Amino acid sequence: MRQVVRIILSTVVGLLGVAVFYEVVSHLLPPVLPSAASAAHVISSPRVKSRAKNHKVQKAVSPPTVFPGGLAPVSYLPVQEQNILALAKPRQLNPLLPKLSFPGTALEESYASGPELDLEFNNMVAVESKSPIGSYYRPAASTALTLPDGMPADWLLVYGVGGPMYRLMFQEDGIYVRLELFGAYVPSTMADAAKIAAQFVPLQNVFAPTADSGS
Repeated sequence: MRQVVRIILSTVVGLLGVAVFYEVVSHLLPPVLPSAASAAHVISSPRVKSRAKNHKVQKAVSPPTVFPGGLAPVSYLPVQEQNILALAKPRQLNPLLPKLSFPGTALEESYASGPELDLEFNNMVAVESKSPIGSYYRPAASTALTLPDGMPADWLLVYGVGGPMYRLMFQEDGIYVRLELFGAYVPSTMADAAKIAAQFVPLQNVFAPTADSGS
């Protein structure tokens, strides 16, 4: 009987010792889990790691210079000059290019079709030849006019597969030109076409170096 009592007493003392030890340690060490208030704060304001970002530095693009009449310099690339000359040489053409046109005008492609040189811009197309340029369709109407530079021209209304279109026919420095403005992008009136046609000059005048090009 005494043996049983000793076992019970030693067990009780051991349990009390463990309870006292746990209570002391719990006061000395911080809790394992944060309190509810701390947890709410951590969730509401998470830490964000700063990351180094490569920011592209964009140069400020100045608006194009617009001349009286609402025209601006046409955008050309040096490689386009070589391509046009290569196409024009076997056709004995001294190609003409517009120096000024509607703001934003740029040459997109140049190609040849028989004796004709085609210059396709983003808002118009010019066909050039040493001989008069014919049409697959007979003009429905024709109006004679004089360009601002004094050259005679004809404003034609042509009905074709793509619907009615207006074309300005003129001749400059022995080169016949057919100019067609894309009405979806620029005003394709007779006055606008005549104004742009007067800006066609020999290619060498377009790509001629300026006085400050070397600076």
